[in-house]
Amino acid sequence: MSTTESKKSYVTTVEEALCKACGYCAESCPKDVFEPADHLNEQGYTPFVAAHTENCIGCLNCLALCPDFAITVEEAEGAAAK
Repeated sequence: MSTTESKKSYVTTVEEALCKACGYCAESCPKDVFEPADHLNEQGYTPFVAAHTENCIGCLNCLALCPDFAITVEEAEGAAAK
């Protein structure tokens, strides 16, 4: 990974209405971005949320493994984090 890539920052979001709380995102994330919410979604599941999106390195493991397509990962505006 180049030094330019390592300084990029990302915004990670979970569409809570789609999340069925499988936990694949949390299991696959090397930076502990995800954790269970403290509430239920409309389907009665405790969805996962991107509680620590500032830790995201953009590896996209979560995106690849989410069976409900509930996760988005986007490069943050002003992409270089300090």
